[in-house]
Amino acid sequence: MTIADKLVCITNTKKAIKDAIVAKGVAVPDGTVFSDYPAKIGNISVGGASNIPKLVMSSKVETGQEINGGQNNIIINPPLISVGSSVTAI
Repeated sequence: MTIADKLVCITNTKKAIKDAIVAKGVAVPDGTVFSDYPAKIGNISVGGASNIPKLVMSSKVETGQEINGGQNNIIINPPLISVGSSVTAI
């Protein structure tokens, strides 16, 4: 692959990444330098994150125990965690 071929590949990859970021709802104005793309990617919202209960537990949880997470309750079932394991969900 020649240097020119590699540059075309890089340019096409940059455009594909830009298109993917824009498809996720984050603006990438023309002229945005490639080194700014990680920050743009970091601005992509994770779908449904507002519905995920924020839960921090340090006590032991029994298998089958229901934990109140607001609108979303969590039921601990094997093999997700073992009996007596600590759970941290953020």
